[in-house]
Amino acid sequence: MKKIAEEIRTGQFQRAYLLCGEEAYIRLRAKERLGNAIVPQDEYMNRSVFTGRGQGVQGINGICDTLPCCAERRRVSLGNTSQCRSPPKELVSYLGSLPDYLTILFSEAEADKRSALYKAVEAAGRVVQCDRMNEAQLGRWAAGILGAAGRRIRQSDMEYLLSRTGNDMFTISGELEKLIALTQGKESVERADIDAIVHNSLENHMFDMVQYVAEGKVTEALALYGDLCTLKVKPQTILSVLTNRFRQLYLAGRYSAEGEAPSGIAQRLGIPAFAARRLVRLLSTWPEETLRSVVELCVSTEEEIKSGVTGERVSVETLLVRLATRTLPAS
Repeated sequence: MKKIAEEIRTGQFQRAYLLCGEEAYIRLRAKERLGNAIVPQDEYMNRSVFTGRGQGVQGINGICDTLPCCAERRRVSLGNTSQCRSPPKELVSYLGSLPDYLTILFSEAEADKRSALYKAVEAAGRVVQCDRMNEAQLGRWAAGILGAAGRRIRQSDMEYLLSRTGNDMFTISGELEKLIALTQGKESVERADIDAIVHNSLENHMFDMVQYVAEGKVTEALALYGDLCTLKVKPQTILSVLTNRFRQLYLAGRYSAEGEAPSGIAQRLGIPAFAARRLVRLLSTWPEETLRSVVELCVSTEEEIKSGVTGERVSVETLLVRLATRTLPAS
């Protein structure tokens, strides 16, 4: 990304770029910045976009061979076309002899480093890996957005904000915009501001539900479940996330017993550090044997719903009551 920023600053661009990786927000922003720097938005005749599967190579090559209109450069963008998975030989060959006026910009969530197209782009230009940020990186990025708007935030409040939003950058960006608007005339963002306006993610709701169940708070767990159903979240989706959370909790207990710190648990589970810390805090109420039974009960409930034995909403309600009252299957 630093190299791209330098190329944008100097105006010295590669003939081909591949933006790849699971963080869609970074890929989109990099594509916008890079694409607009290569060919400005108002030069629409020199900008071509191909998205989705089934794009014909002949059509792409035909556009690429067209000289730019009243400008120095032409830009062709391909997004999620699956060309990186099974690249046509004609396209790979074309990348080896790109004209000086052309820049091809690929954006793909998945790109096999062994593929011919990946290697061709690497030889002709630049591959940029857009991976998910860790908690510290997300915090610095979010603080930078707030800082540019003249707002400060304490580290503890930043961690609290991320615990509510999760690590999706599109979600965080939207919530930051709301916070900036809410705090007009203030110099800092405080926890009360976050509570007032920041959307609580489904993942965070699941943490709350697990907490209620752990504390035997049946009424609160069922009330939260009812609220989620009212918001049109499907019971089977809630059950799936809940099952995954208990699996993580079970594994966190095993890793913790092996001496892993929350940071190590986060890395092994592939979750943010704040999520791992919250799992560790819950472990005191859930012995390992109990957690194994909990996971088994969640899985069996999913199987019953999928087989049509029981209805979705009632099945999940029953599960929550059984978990909160520790009415579990024998280990």
